Amino acid sequence: MKAASSDSILRSGLFIAPIAVFSASVGQALTMSFAFFSMTFCSVLLSALIPRRLSYSLRIVLYSVIGSLVYMPAAILTAWVFPDIGGGIYIPLLSTALYLTAAHDKIFHRKGLLKSMFRNMIPVICAVILSGIVREVLGCAAFAGRPLHFAPPLPMLQHPAGGLIFLILMLTVIQAFGRGEKQYANRC
Repeated sequence: MKAASSDSILRSGLFIAPIAVFSASVGQALTMSFAFFSMTFCSVLLSALIPRRLSYSLRIVLYSVIGSLVYMPAAILTAWVFPDIGGGIYIPLLSTALYLTAAHDKIFHRKGLLKSMFRNMIPVICAVILSGIVREVLGCAAFAGRPLHFAPPLPMLQHPAGGLIFLILMLTVIQAFGRGEKQYANRC
């Protein structure tokens, strides 16, 4: 049986689930993107200070401690920046998902840390925001709370299952564009 750290489906599911459930509107998507960026950026930078020569189990415990220390200021900052949109239970879930699966130990490398952080975070942030916009426009026939009168809403997109399906489609499309751009650059 594989460990949770090597199971990409479990790792992705634990990470994507809070975002897919909560980001049903533009405001919620911006809130979740801001919380994700602030927690991940600070946590990964601090986690890079932990020596790799420590045992994997000890590193996971230390990563979890760092994640919990970063969570509170990030949650307070998110509530201050987005006072009208609460994160509920989804921001703590987002915080713990990254550290329970130790995804950053494999994704973010010390050499070129900032580059790998942005290369892995920007597509997710773009997908979350775009997903929130499309889910609100198609699911509620509204944008930023203002009604749009162009077509009947598709309420399935406002439910967690619809959000998960749509977010996975968005991530796939954005990553495909990224791969295509890289392949095009290698040809030139």
